[in-house]
Amino acid sequence: MPAGFPEPPATTSSGRFEIITDIDANEAAVRIIANGGTECAVDVEGPDGRVFTDKFTVADGFASGSLSLHDAILWDPVAPLLYHVR
Repeated sequence: MPAGFPEPPATTSSGRFEIITDIDANEAAVRIIANGGTECAVDVEGPDGRVFTDKFTVADGFASGSLSLHDAILWDPVAPLLYHVR
């Protein structure tokens, strides 16, 4: 790269991920199998439009940590309120 230009970030993609929720703690534990890169960003959008974001360090092909969901909205089988993960 020419002088004065930042290096492009390493590309990280996910082959698979697992999420385990803790309703009492309003948290989601995230474990990601990463394909490359050194950091993995996770965005979770709640049913009310709030977005929760965190970044986790990739080590040995995995990234993991907990994401706080601040007053999580519980799912109801009659009116499912889903969270979307990116």
